Amino acid sequence: IVENVLVIPADLQLHPVAHAALCVNFIRYHAMKPIKIPIRTINEEESPAMKKGGFIAFVNTFVECLVEEGGVIPERIELECTGLRQKDVVRRERLIIPEGVTVHPRVKSDFLVGTVFGAKGVGADDEEEEGEEAKK
Repeated sequence: IVENVLVIPADLQLHPVAHAALCVNFIRYHAMKPIKIPIRTINEEESPAMKKGGFIAFVNTFVECLVEEGGVIPERIELECTGLRQKDVVRRERLIIPEGVTVHPRVKSDFLVGTVFGAKGVGADDEEEEGEEAKK
């Protein structure tokens, strides 16, 4: 009897020298059970702050989600970085949630992902340029 079962990796043991997998343990996933999925950034090159060496100081690196029956468990939830400037606060609305996945109801609508930081003066150059363009 062949049965498809959704699983998520729980533990990975590596060989100390060869770094090859020795043992992988899995946990069976039941539909609509909360699962923490990692957050990864996309389109960093479209962010003025991140183009100049800025970064996001993550407060939460995972978001709790529910996967529908028969849905695929995503490897990650993508965080859209387009237009992010220094000192911007990144919240839940920038997360791209795949089809068949919903954010758990206990994750609030103002869920804080992180804040954009950068090298000193990253945001100041942008503001000066905008000021000069406004004067013209």
